[in-house]
Amino acid sequence: MPNALAEVSDRIPAPIGGRDGEPREAGPAVGTGPARRLIEDGLSRLDKRAAEGGVEARAARTLIETVPKAADREAAAVRLGLVPGAEEDASALYALAFEADATGATGEAVLILGLLAGSAWGEVEGCLGLSVIACRLRLFAEAQVLAERCLQAEARHPRALSVAGICALERGDMAGAQSYLAAAARLARANPELRQDLQAAQRALLLMHLSS
Repeated sequence: MPNALAEVSDRIPAPIGGRDGEPREAGPAVGTGPARRLIEDGLSRLDKRAAEGGVEARAARTLIETVPKAADREAAAVRLGLVPGAEEDASALYALAFEADATGATGEAVLILGLLAGSAWGEVEGCLGLSVIACRLRLFAEAQVLAERCLQAEARHPRALSVAGICALERGDMAGAQSYLAAAARLARANPELRQDLQAAQRALLLMHLSS
């Protein structure tokens, strides 16, 4: 069975928007000091939820313990500090994580996504980005848990369905993978902004067909 992950999620696809689907009006830049505290507070909340038995928080913590290097915390704070209006704006922070990951700074992306995952206002977005990175790193148990958290949201995102599909494929659950990936394609097809997600799901389905 080919590993469809390499085709599906080389990088986090385009940002998904905030809770209301629209970014907030830009404010002043956060600043490095407040950005550092924002990251640490988010990770502390994540630690607390993990200690209380939160499976998504535990999965997120696995990535935070695995991916970032020591220098990434300060680099993430500097990157976040330059962004106007990023505080409590899930769309802006997800976009920032995407930018970091796309330039190879995946450790910084994981920290920013961890901040989101530990928040009350961006948990789903944080889990979504982390699920893609976990899947790319072949941490499939963590990717599945994080994707499932996203699929509990009122509006399911096709990217989470694609991650769940790849995890099912890796488990040898062909029927489950087919179901997840077909659902991802259906959802993405309805939104032109999710063209990359549609292509990813269709590519994985094609790989499954060719390998059967």
